[in-house]
Amino acid sequence: AGEVTVTHAGCDSTVRVSTTYEVAGVIESGEDALFRLQSVDGSVVSFAARTTIKIEQFDYNSADQSRNVVLDLAEGIVNAAATKSASGEFNYRIHNGDVYSAVRGTEWFADADDAPLRVAVVSGQVEVGAAAGQPAQVPAGNYVDATPQGPGPVRPTPPDILRALQVAVADIAAPRPTQDRNGKGGGGGGRR
Repeated sequence: AGEVTVTHAGCDSTVRVSTTYEVAGVIESGEDALFRLQSVDGSVVSFAARTTIKIEQFDYNSADQSRNVVLDLAEGIVNAAATKSASGEFNYRIHNGDVYSAVRGTEWFADADDAPLRVAVVSGQVEVGAAAGQPAQVPAGNYVDATPQGPGPVRPTPPDILRALQVAVADIAAPRPTQDRNGKGGGGGGRR
């Protein structure tokens, strides 16, 4: 919904249904845009308006379902639902500068409009770390604000923070993958 563009190798193009994306592609949702990206592994990332994300790495082996996914959230809010790996290695990371959230099969919100990265977990657990300090393990129903100096305290997610994140991706939120998974959600306050 709305205008979404992808930039790859210096070329801009408007996103359409079934557009294929490449590593190093930058996806940007416009002022009133909502967008959902589904990966070949079944994982889904939903974008709120005014969100920019770069696909830094996407390696997937369908034989053992191992994957290594790294997304750079430059600005905005995303709702991600990463499918669980059956037997292979699994690394799914969304970062903003030196601050990251990493999961092993779950759903969560990452908000680069707050903190510089606010992560709130809906179910399951998310690791949140930075260039300095120890990573924090954030369980379901909790959130953390992180800076390059490290994550802050893990606290219960207030309903207003979670609701603001849900509203930001309303009508395009990631559907729950059919595979068994843990859920994670990261959240932030209202849009700026």
